[in-house]
Amino acid sequence: MVRRQAASGVNPVEPASPVRPSTRRVQRRDSVTTVHRSNVLRFLAIFACVAAFSIVYKVNRTGSKAASGPVASEGAPPHQNHPKTNKVATGKSQTPVNIPARSLHEHLKAVDRRKRSGDVVGALQYARSAVAAANSSANRRAALIVQASLERQLRLHADAYSSHRAAFELEGQLGATVGQYLISFTEMITDRYLGFEFDQALELLNHTRAVLQGKMSPEGEGLLHKMEAFVRYCTGDFSAAVRAMGAGRALPSTSQTAAQRGLDTIRHLLYVRCVLTSLRRKSQQHGATGAIKEAHTDAISGPEDAATMRMYSALLQNLTAEVASVKKWKRTDQLPVDYAPTLTARPWHTRDEWPTLGNLFDLLESHTPELLAEYRRLRENDLLVRDQDCIQHPEGAQWSRFEVNGVTSELGADGCSVHTPVACGLFDRLRQASPVRLTRLGYSALRAQSWIKPHYGRTNKVLKLHLGLVVPGGGCATMRVGNVTKAWRSGKVLMLDDSFEHEVFNDCNDERVVVQLVMGHPEIPSDPQAKSIIFDSH
Repeated sequence: MVRRQAASGVNPVEPASPVRPSTRRVQRRDSVTTVHRSNVLRFLAIFACVAAFSIVYKVNRTGSKAASGPVASEGAPPHQNHPKTNKVATGKSQTPVNIPARSLHEHLKAVDRRKRSGDVVGALQYARSAVAAANSSANRRAALIVQASLERQLRLHADAYSSHRAAFELEGQLGATVGQYLISFTEMITDRYLGFEFDQALELLNHTRAVLQGKMSPEGEGLLHKMEAFVRYCTGDFSAAVRAMGAGRALPSTSQTAAQRGLDTIRHLLYVRCVLTSLRRKSQQHGATGAIKEAHTDAISGPEDAATMRMYSALLQNLTAEVASVKKWKRTDQLPVDYAPTLTARPWHTRDEWPTLGNLFDLLESHTPELLAEYRRLRENDLLVRDQDCIQHPEGAQWSRFEVNGVTSELGADGCSVHTPVACGLFDRLRQASPVRLTRLGYSALRAQSWIKPHYGRTNKVLKLHLGLVVPGGGCATMRVGNVTKAWRSGKVLMLDDSFEHEVFNDCNDERVVVQLVMGHPEIPSDPQAKSIIFDSH
């Protein structure tokens, strides 16, 4: 029997907590969910498992997913969470919601219908009604987890934290296991770091260790090490991230699949890459034109830095060899989660290589003045949303975006933002002219003196077009994809495959702005099955 205990007044960030989980050890992630026999709780469990397990082995925030690691990519669509574009806080959604009194089960069915229709805001309203309609602690806890997952999807991370904490406090009444406590703590830690509250995330992580000390299995301890590594990576403490990731990977894991182990290796590799990039940037010199000149390893400032470079370079080689042994990918510089090995792969593409895409280049470039004027209106009206991926370096970096066909409360009848008529009209013309499916169009602004850290896109089944909109002169705004670095030019389009390792530098004194178009790989239409995979998984 699972022991039941009271949990009133639980504060997960205080040094001590009256909630004491049972001594059952974590053996497998799928053994930590309490069995509920009613149909309502089985329905809730679907949502609860998705929300809980997504963080235990988090892959990446793409599309509407929360970003959770350096596998994320510049260009994954944010869910606009801004008082002028998202009315979540005031209870408005794309379709006005009149919520009648109904049963918990009916509320949850309405949540599912709203989510399937793409109305995440409306789904959240029904989820909040489901919490109010819950007639037991177990029902309320599960409904809170559904609510938190939707709040996170809409980037309402403070609200998601409050919902996860409320669910956590109910677990004491329900007799939670160590595994359930661990999942609850990791969800709250995730809410903290997604909201850029890194100190609070680390404090809560250390508190989790104190509360569960001696009760977790090595697998649970390894999970906390890996979470610490990611938070350290977010703060820019890359050496600590490498150490924590190494400690987590050294602990045994009985439930981790080969694919999950491969993703852990990739994260470890990227943390090491960030250490090396940071060391190299110490010795970078700006020429008269402002272009970056990278020093050789033996020119690193001081013998200690040179020795550190050699140590991390050797570790990088070992991790690269480990990735190569997985045999999933053909190259070690192209490591997306979703990988199609038969597609033509190169870091940069040109319009000459894909002549059927020439119209897309022409349409984008010809609309440069109108798009620039529209971007300035977005900026003046404070409608850009800061991206919340940790791939932007915390020291002064700021990467802001506006996805014209992202999840927003003010979409027009055509499914495009009412704030961007120019971009929406262009997107419609682009779709009519394109031989491949187009998925997203948006503005992407990177503040002066910013660095987006090395990472991979989640799939090689898409390519991206970047139209330079605001590009300071002198070649100081650059993007490295694979081993090739290019600079944007105003009014010109670059075509790239972001499933290769890439990073972005804006070493200029002004912001860099591009318009990004995301499209299916040109070879996908010849393979109907591959086409289905890309757009279903987007």
